[in-house]
Amino acid sequence: MSNIAWFVQSYTQSISLTDHTALGATSGNGESVATQYNFTALGRDEVVSKSITLTYTNTGTNPMKLTGIQDSNSPYTWKMGGVGTTCVVGETLQPQDTCKIVYDNVFESNILALRSVGATYTENLVLPTLVYQDATNSNVQFNTQPNLPTGGNIIYAQSNQATLANTVIVNESGSFNESVTITHLLANADDSLYVTVYTKMEDYFSTVPVVGGVTGCSYSTADGIITQKCIMGKDDPLLSVSYAVNQSLLNDTSDLYLSTIFSSDGASQIVSMNQTYAVVNLGTAAGIAYVVDAGTVAGGLTQCEVNSATGMFSNCSLAVNGGFSRPRQVANYNNYLYVTSATGSVSTCNLSSFSILGCADSGSSLSYVNGIAIESNYAYITSLSGENLIPTIQKCSINPADGSLSSCSSVKNFTDTDNLAGMTINNGYLYVAASLDGGSSVGIEKCTIKQSDGSILGCNLFAPTDENDDQIFNNPTSITIQNGYAYVTNNSSSGVYSKSVIQCNVDAGTGNLSNCAVATAGFTNASGVTTFQGFIYITDSATGLNTTTMCSISSVDGSLSGCTNSGGTNFTGPWGILIK
Repeated sequence: MSNIAWFVQSYTQSISLTDHTALGATSGNGESVATQYNFTALGRDEVVSKSITLTYTNTGTNPMKLTGIQDSNSPYTWKMGGVGTTCVVGETLQPQDTCKIVYDNVFESNILALRSVGATYTENLVLPTLVYQDATNSNVQFNTQPNLPTGGNIIYAQSNQATLANTVIVNESGSFNESVTITHLLANADDSLYVTVYTKMEDYFSTVPVVGGVTGCSYSTADGIITQKCIMGKDDPLLSVSYAVNQSLLNDTSDLYLSTIFSSDGASQIVSMNQTYAVVNLGTAAGIAYVVDAGTVAGGLTQCEVNSATGMFSNCSLAVNGGFSRPRQVANYNNYLYVTSATGSVSTCNLSSFSILGCADSGSSLSYVNGIAIESNYAYITSLSGENLIPTIQKCSINPADGSLSSCSSVKNFTDTDNLAGMTINNGYLYVAASLDGGSSVGIEKCTIKQSDGSILGCNLFAPTDENDDQIFNNPTSITIQNGYAYVTNNSSSGVYSKSVIQCNVDAGTGNLSNCAVATAGFTNASGVTTFQGFIYITDSATGLNTTTMCSISSVDGSLSGCTNSGGTNFTGPWGILIK
């Protein structure tokens, strides 16, 4: 047996949650999911306090001192320490004394920060943990989470509010009719309260907006920003506003993005807003295709709209009817088009917005012209010159004021057994589709352009053959270069590589062509070729076909795929083609 004298001092400390009440709840007692407290979000100008009060009682036999309160609730829904709170650190409770902790409901002021919470939002309140000690002996500490009188440590609660769905939709992307529609859809709204929604976005638009639904909308612009204000209610739950995109703000090389921010004012009905901001891609500028109609001697020009997103043609119409002489190719300089005529000269056409105002002789004094390419203020043109009609490459100066050509002179002469066709310029090199020596040497003539004065420094013919010594180029008519790859139309009706488009690699430094192969075939008279926004377009001038074919260009290796009719109409023997 022990001879030690023991003294035992008991500390019967206990604190209990003896009551809980809700202020501003429309129903429920909070003690289960089925009987949860329901809070209804009204307007911010509606003075309705919402809170839950917890009442604690010292049910022990000794005084106790609160030394800490541990709260794990979301700061977006509940804020501890509301008016009436008496359970504070340092407070001493005598036996049977009570104190209160008041939780203010702050959900309504944080609803937008929570993003899309929906028509209902669970905001259960987890009971706090209390830390306390004996009031006379600080060495004795206690830590407890008092349960509800009915058991459990959660008070069940839910917020109910209106929802406002905001959407931003781009219509007819890539076309001249492109527009943006802002739509608001209100649901679960209170009978008597309105919602004022503000939309802020960059002013990328060209016309006064068209409003569908209710008419309680207004807008203003300042510093390049549009602010749209719309007032909605239960009886006017759907609103849409459409803006036409200003095409002049789009370009050919990079996408334009529209940023939109939504908000409500300080007096509106509380809403769950989805979404609060949006970024949409307006894409790149739509294009206009100018297609040379070579089906008649006088020819013409057909003009089509080109969707930069899909590549498809639409709204084609005959812009110029006649006035040429077996027209072939087309080129662009500022607001002028240049059309060549195989049995005539060069015509200059004036452009105004989306219209061709008229065409006239350019003043070049050249005859029997075919290919044309423009670099800086110089036009390079293939022409037959002299009494013997010798093929030449001519260099002409362009007058920026009126687009006229002058001071044309030969920079490269060929022989009367040679034939020159379409041409293009890339990285300081001129490329000409050529059949030389009576057709025994067929390929691409590459000439170096002297940058200081536009003169030609030298030319070399690239005329590849395959392993069977078959010429890869058969009566080449047009050439274009895009992202390091050249595409050449083979117009011949016979030969291994006839009726096709040939793709070649282009060396970025030397400009030399290599590794030529068929990219796509199956044409009858592949004539003109151009590229636009990741698509390639090939004209087929065969009688009865009158089509333009479009294909997607691989950004990896330049290969062509998905070739199909571009949707263009009203062509008559389409030959040269340009999209700008």
